[in-house]
Amino acid sequence: MKSYRRASDKDKADHMRFELGCAGWLVSWVERDDGTWLAKVSCSRHEETIHAVGKTRTAAIKSASLKLAEIIKAESMDQDADQDQPDLDDPADDAESWKFGR
Repeated sequence: MKSYRRASDKDKADHMRFELGCAGWLVSWVERDDGTWLAKVSCSRHEETIHAVGKTRTAAIKSASLKLAEIIKAESMDQDADQDQPDLDDPADDAESWKFGR
């Protein structure tokens, strides 16, 4: 039964890697000495590779990919907030022109 679950987990992990790969994400995993799995997920929108451990390949991949998605979302929100602020060093962004949309 254990080998069936391992094969099924491997098939699901391969499918997850394919699906995430279509979105430009890289996914890898390795079995650790204690029998758990370490997944590594990265993409071009975040410079660091995210690691996560799970009891199965798919659990580790899901954990790492969710962490990466949350990081990307937070970074995107930070960039959006920065873009909404006037550039105080730019003379064209003085209070009057910014207030009246000039």
